[in-house]
Amino acid sequence: MVNKLCFKKLLRLPGTLSTTCSIREYLSIKGSEATEKLTKLINDTFDIMNGRHKGESINGNNWNNFVEMEGKVTKGKKSVLEDMLKIIELTEECHRNPGKRPIMAAFASYTTLDGWRLSIRSTIVLTEELLNPKTL
Repeated sequence: MVNKLCFKKLLRLPGTLSTTCSIREYLSIKGSEATEKLTKLINDTFDIMNGRHKGESINGNNWNNFVEMEGKVTKGKKSVLEDMLKIIELTEECHRNPGKRPIMAAFASYTTLDGWRLSIRSTIVLTEELLNPKTL
């Protein structure tokens, strides 16, 4: 059963899924925690790489692995990107070597995973270079 109030919030505020309600609340599906975490990580990764306004752009204060923002300690943007790289690697490894798990298709094609990996690594390297005062 879809949480109608949450659905209405999502329609009014596109792109703010994590602040209005969780996917689990929206879909009301028990056991969807892993899917919810992956979807949030993908969303956060794209938000970091596609920062369009100054308030959410990458800077020296929010790049580090753990930063204090608005009175709470949160993961820095670099840490989120590194987490996505780990998930890409894990996805490929599980698909190549399923062990006792059933063989399932990867959540994205290898071409897509390669493209994400390249874009994320490029973002990390370029940001590190731009934030390094020695390169200025």
